[in-house]
Amino acid sequence: MHDEVSSGLAALKYYVADLKEQAKSEETRNTLADVQAEVQSVYEQSRTFMHGLNAGNSQTEYDAFNLLQNLSIRFSSGSGLEIRTRVSSLLEHQISPRQNSELYMIIKEAVANCLKHSGASNMDIRIDEKGEFIILDIKDNGHGLVSTSGKGLGMTTIRERMEGLGGVLEIESLNSGFHMYGTFPKAA
Repeated sequence: MHDEVSSGLAALKYYVADLKEQAKSEETRNTLADVQAEVQSVYEQSRTFMHGLNAGNSQTEYDAFNLLQNLSIRFSSGSGLEIRTRVSSLLEHQISPRQNSELYMIIKEAVANCLKHSGASNMDIRIDEKGEFIILDIKDNGHGLVSTSGKGLGMTTIRERMEGLGGVLEIESLNSGFHMYGTFPKAA
């Protein structure tokens, strides 16, 4: 698996670099630079994961707070989606590594869903606290979901991850956008 994924991503990285060099417009070069950065990120994450498997540790930790700091940079040009984030400053130290990893995966899936399906131009992601709970509040101004049942694979995964944290997830979808609101208990 390591050889297949690593070599495929390395080849993709060089292919995108070649396309970027040949691009005639600045906008295309900027978009390809974003693609190149995402490929590099996936390449590094897959290497970290593979090394973890080889070391007998299949639980890779991801940093949701680092992701949130970089989302607006990663998607600011070329995607047509402006992502705004707001995170309670002390929250990073109030969640466990597992909660951090799950939050990372939830946010990444929500952003991917927004980019693929919503047609949104704005997305707001807020992580806050209320009493003994962590709050995740994500909204976009897209065209909403066809169904709020959350039966798609992405929404099912998000719901399962939230429930795995002992939390609950509410989904609201209107013609004016999508709203996902989840809460889970702080780490003990």
